[in-house]
Amino acid sequence: MRKIILFLLCLSCSIYCLCDAYSPENNYYLSCSGLNGEDLKSALHQIIAGHKIFPYFGDGEIGSAEIMMEVDQDPENPDNIICFYSGFSYPKSWTDLGNKADYAALGTTHDNSWNREHVWSKSHGFPNMKTDIAYSDVHNLRPEDRSVNSSKGDKDFDWGGFPEPEVADCFTDINSWQPPDRVKGDIARCIFYMATRYEGTDTPYDLEIVDYTNTKDNLYGKLSTLLEWHKLDPPDEYERRRNQIIYTKYQHNRNPFIDHPEYAYAIWGEPLYNPRLTTSQNIIHFDGVQNSDITSFQFNVTAVNQKSDLSLDIEEFSDIFSFNNHSSTLQLPVINNFINQVITINFNPVLIGDIKSNILFSGYDHDIELQAFILPEKGKWLIDQTFDESLGDFTQIVLQGNPRHGWHHSSWDNDNFARARGNHDEFTPRETWLISPRLSSNNAAMFYLNFRTARNDNNSPDQFQTYIASELPVDGIPADAVKLDPVLSEDNYNWKNSTWLILDKFDLPQKDQFYLLFRYFYDGNPNGQETWEIDDIKLYSK
Repeated sequence: MRKIILFLLCLSCSIYCLCDAYSPENNYYLSCSGLNGEDLKSALHQIIAGHKIFPYFGDGEIGSAEIMMEVDQDPENPDNIICFYSGFSYPKSWTDLGNKADYAALGTTHDNSWNREHVWSKSHGFPNMKTDIAYSDVHNLRPEDRSVNSSKGDKDFDWGGFPEPEVADCFTDINSWQPPDRVKGDIARCIFYMATRYEGTDTPYDLEIVDYTNTKDNLYGKLSTLLEWHKLDPPDEYERRRNQIIYTKYQHNRNPFIDHPEYAYAIWGEPLYNPRLTTSQNIIHFDGVQNSDITSFQFNVTAVNQKSDLSLDIEEFSDIFSFNNHSSTLQLPVINNFINQVITINFNPVLIGDIKSNILFSGYDHDIELQAFILPEKGKWLIDQTFDESLGDFTQIVLQGNPRHGWHHSSWDNDNFARARGNHDEFTPRETWLISPRLSSNNAAMFYLNFRTARNDNNSPDQFQTYIASELPVDGIPADAVKLDPVLSEDNYNWKNSTWLILDKFDLPQKDQFYLLFRYFYDGNPNGQETWEIDDIKLYSK
């Protein structure tokens, strides 16, 4: 009988060990006992900080990609790797090798190669591959199809959006990303890990989770949504195995929220699941629509834990809107307590000048603001410049300084623009002009100008001005130049619309031909140089 009992005990222990193969040692989280809130977060940070660091590029040694090929391996095919959001199973050899690689020889294309997705986007706190240790933290890296990774970008995580064409059950909009259900919890636990691991102790950055989207710097969102996803999609064997391999073979630290999901609630609170509504856009712009145009716009409405149909109402200027059924109210049906619907509204401009209106959602403190500037019909576009590949028909004149710092074509994150840049190592005066083609003022009484600007956040005097003049700059500002007063970007490369500037013909130099001029001027003051960017220059005459 004793032998039978011993046998059963051994069998029980072996079964327990087999089921618990991906769990930490009993004392790994010992210091967290009885803690919650910031105390628990601090204790967890002390446990998981100081991990072994592997390079982002291995250069023949073990780097982040080599580790991912093991921890993200397809369980059904050891030669393949599982892409995170899409779930695609790709050969490990299909790794992103840059623009010049021969992908046809690998049996794929560059867009369908896989690269390393930073779930907490690297631009939100740790953009430097060489110095920021979070950059190569494999707990935050997942393989993904290159084009899907590009679509996700640095968006926050939240419910709703428009369907992502490459990924089933995935939705995205201008500032948020909703992945398929199977990885919602994985994402939440990754974000919780990053906010706990990087607290500003052994790094200059302190990552924090906030309860909104459209974040920047060291912040990421949306906390309430991530807590919901954490509960809806608990850790599975694949995720626990991944955590264990990273701990035992490589970084020697764990993601605590995979081992103990309850820690997330002890730190940030339980998900409330209150009914709430989100939309894909908070402001809709129509810049430069002619009043003879009838156009339409789309946005997405998402209502979480919704119990009844949602009513969408138009407030103010109802005569400029119509739904497909020509009603100012639309009922959105609920399916399983959830709404995710793309709304199309026709926009019928009926006057010239500024229009502002609101789309209200009954029962919610939420609305969408529409901002439009309506141009008179039958006018003429003098300029419509987007700088897609070059300065186009714009030119530059450099009056002072190094020409390579003057106006030039540039791009960032699939956006193209013209740029004049500062140089913190060269404190010499600089003056460069971006000049439109020569324009005619004949047969026009009014002119309408609009453009966008962005600049860095140096605390220096204004180094960007806009003029209209009949002569080109030779030794400074032309004598008959008229200085304009647009709205300009304030800092941090945040794009700002100039608003539409309305110019009477008599506001222009009294000649039949003129130029639109953008001046970048730096006087050599070492306290700061600004970099300015400009895009989407539009000039309309009537």
